[in-house]
Amino acid sequence: MSFININPEQLVELKSIYNNVLLIDCRTVEEINQFSLDYDIHLDLTNSNILNKINNLDKDSKYIIYCHSGVRSQFLCNYLSQNGFKNLYNLDGGIISFIDYLNKNQLK
Repeated sequence: MSFININPEQLVELKSIYNNVLLIDCRTVEEINQFSLDYDIHLDLTNSNILNKINNLDKDSKYIIYCHSGVRSQFLCNYLSQNGFKNLYNLDGGIISFIDYLNKNQLK
């Protein structure tokens, strides 16, 4: 495994530490319309043009990748790492874990 699984707290920390880390949402447009983070790149795994989009990405940039539950983003992290990307982070639990994180922090 050539990527790091992170939790929502670590996502927030990485975004605050590195102003050059890019957030990739790999869900469908329909899922994004329900709820999304302020992502930088959309890589819908069901889009037939995804390989062209991946080929245009900088392999040395830092990427945090998320989906709905963490399965598709883990798949994408594996694919990217096998194709030379070095700085990959997977949001473990996906957007579900991030929404849960937001709800818990609102209760404090």
